Amino acid sequence: MEKTNVNGQPFFQTEEETINLYEVIQVLYRGKWLVILIFILVVLATAIFTFMQDPIYESTAVVLIERGKKGLGLTEAFDITGLSEQRNIKNEIEILKSRSLAEAVAKKLIDRVYVDLNDKKDTILIIKPSRKELKEGIKPFAKIETIIERFEKDVKIESPRDADIIKITVRSKNPKEAALIANTFADAYYERNLMMSRNESRSVRKFLEEQLADKKKLLDQAENQLESYMKSAGVVALDEESKKLIEQLANLESKRGEAIVEISSAEKKLNAYLEQIKQIEPEFVKVATEALDPYIKYLQEEIAKLEVTRDQIIAQNPKVGSQEVLNKSLREIDEQLASLRKKLQEKIAEFLKTGFASSGSPGTQTYDPTGFVKELKQKILLTEIELTAYEAKKRELERLIEQLNRKFETIPAKLIDYARLERARMSSEKLYLLIEEKYQEAMIAEQSQFGYVQIIDYATPGLKPVSPKIHLNLILSIIVGLGLGVGIVFVKEYFDRTIKTPEQIEKRGFTVLSAIPIIEVETKLDGKQLKKDEGRNIAAHLITHLSPKSHIAEAYRVLRTGIQFAKLDKKIKSIVVASSAPKEGKSTTASNLAITMASAGLKTVLLDTDLRRPVLHRVFGVKREPGLTDYLFGRAEIEEIFKQTEVENLYLVPCGVVPPNPAELLGSEKMKEFIEYLKLNYEMVIFDTPPLVAVTDALIIASQVDGVLLVASAGKTEIDVLDKAREMIQRVGGTVIGVLLNNFDASSTYGTYYRYYRYYRYYDYYGADRDKGEGKK
Repeated sequence: MEKTNVNGQPFFQTEEETINLYEVIQVLYRGKWLVILIFILVVLATAIFTFMQDPIYESTAVVLIERGKKGLGLTEAFDITGLSEQRNIKNEIEILKSRSLAEAVAKKLIDRVYVDLNDKKDTILIIKPSRKELKEGIKPFAKIETIIERFEKDVKIESPRDADIIKITVRSKNPKEAALIANTFADAYYERNLMMSRNESRSVRKFLEEQLADKKKLLDQAENQLESYMKSAGVVALDEESKKLIEQLANLESKRGEAIVEISSAEKKLNAYLEQIKQIEPEFVKVATEALDPYIKYLQEEIAKLEVTRDQIIAQNPKVGSQEVLNKSLREIDEQLASLRKKLQEKIAEFLKTGFASSGSPGTQTYDPTGFVKELKQKILLTEIELTAYEAKKRELERLIEQLNRKFETIPAKLIDYARLERARMSSEKLYLLIEEKYQEAMIAEQSQFGYVQIIDYATPGLKPVSPKIHLNLILSIIVGLGLGVGIVFVKEYFDRTIKTPEQIEKRGFTVLSAIPIIEVETKLDGKQLKKDEGRNIAAHLITHLSPKSHIAEAYRVLRTGIQFAKLDKKIKSIVVASSAPKEGKSTTASNLAITMASAGLKTVLLDTDLRRPVLHRVFGVKREPGLTDYLFGRAEIEEIFKQTEVENLYLVPCGVVPPNPAELLGSEKMKEFIEYLKLNYEMVIFDTPPLVAVTDALIIASQVDGVLLVASAGKTEIDVLDKAREMIQRVGGTVIGVLLNNFDASSTYGTYYRYYRYYRYYDYYGADRDKGEGKK
């Protein structure tokens, strides 16, 4: 919105004033002590906090996850597909963070007790009971739950990106303890991994161990029965054909027994996998049992038939290598087997890719970011394929055994019992030897399984503490202290709407006629003893009279000059001195302005029209009555109310009796006539009025004088209130000739407002020289 100042010059007033570097420096200069205070407090508090903290040491152990390293488990012991699982680094991190591992580490530390087992002086801090636990009588060690909570705070598990290593970092007040805890975590993790890696091999071994014991009993029983029969019946001799038949049956029955063992193993493994998937995807259990492709089952049946046929040909013809016809048959069978196995592998690979993909999404139960569910489903499929293969082989073996059994029944009656016992012995022996071989392989596999975790670096005690970081903390405190101080200064400045400098007033379109520095009240001015009135020192009101050579008196003379030239087309003879709010120095301004006008030779009259709280009669040491109100009420003649002051050419009209209706009295016709009388008989008429925002008294007189001088107090008057005062004056037809900024501390803004400060100091300097010159004369 465009406005004009008192000289008719346009200006634009905006809500957001442009901030430039000059003003920023000004704000910082004004708030320098606040910035320094906050800076000192922040740096001091940071230094105290930093130096009071106990030093914290850090140690790191590094372990390597070998993803491709695998041992012989259930899958590997009876693997017919060659597919295997992959390790996931995220899973390993979660294992390191698990409660079970933390408990294991806590128990190891409790068993150890001391950081150094040689001197046994320093007890491990992390296992010491807390104050609460001591009060509860828990000692000498903290509860496992408490130690685990401390681990969560002091132990950090992380893995660098695109690396198969995991770092175990521990912090402690004792550098040796930090290294000890990190190494204990690494050792416990390695031991757990070793145990878990051997679990499958161990389960295979235990299963085979049970089967071996059972088959040993069956073998012993068969041998005992055969031995008893031979003792009772005497030596019995079988013909070659019967021996060959019995051996064939024994071989087939041992292979059937092997298939049964493998079926039991596969079923046990499948049930374990299904139990795991049931907790994640219960609906998948039913799908998994019906999901196997019929074509895969058909291929397995055909492979089982060909394998059994091939074994039979070799068993029936030990010297098959010298028979070209049989060799040709075996080659044909091998070619068929190779072709069927290739088709089976392709079909299995295709089924793994399309049939068991995890379709979960984030936030759902089946969400599978690490691929664990998909991997478990693949294991279920592979185990089912193994199971169907063994069952197909078992069915084919049973078919052949049934055929040979019919032939076995043709053996002569007197030899049949012996043949049965020999057959049972041979089949039990072959099955026992086969399972014993498997058992030995499982034992070797278990002992040769070393897991997929290697400890690359054991933690060592740190030489320097990692916390507190003294230099970093102090540097940050300096930055934060300065930033906070500057921030608070600017926030304070943003919300502070009070006037501080003349430029703020000028930006609102006012004319600043003068800036009066803060008046420091002293006991004497220019050798004159100050007057006392009701316990108040009133020297500040008459500064231009008592100390006319001071820089403050000169500032009032600047005000006088500004008023005299405020309007070039009209001479100003009457002025209202007003302020927007109380306690802003309007009476002081009116008194000193009147003195400077009188000192310039102008016949001046000063009227105390603040009929609510009159003060000028005390300033000049005259009686309040008779005064203005007495004249307006008709209680005194006009000549009686004018009081001669100590200042030449200056007359004072005091308030008189305080009336109950000041506004009506000031707006009366007699008051208007009195103002006209003053204009005719005096060269300068000055009215001291009440605050504008509080009452309307000043507005009544403002429309009848040549101009209004607004008084603002630096650091107290709000700029918006000053704008409001101007609007009120303009609304009644009054004219604001300018603003006087009172209590302006030039020295506090020396860098920005150098011209004011320099001017007043120069005046003091030359005034002092003039005093010295006059003294010499």
